[in-house]
Amino acid sequence: MPTHKSLEEKSESTKSNYIQNWTPREDEILRRILSGATNKVIAEAMGLSENRVSFIVTSPIFQAKHSLH
Repeated sequence: MPTHKSLEEKSESTKSNYIQNWTPREDEILRRILSGATNKVIAEAMGLSENRVSFIVTSPIFQAKHSLH
């Protein structure tokens, strides 16, 4: 069974590729997070479930992009 590397274990080019292929939704969530909005407020404003926003926000890819800001 193949093992999956964490984002920290992946090469810089792989990380960069993940970040470059973000969706507009992910960019919007990041913008709202940086402005101080909570997951609940973001979910309501974007028509998403709070669980979906939480899933996106806690993903390693989101964390990597958030750390660049």
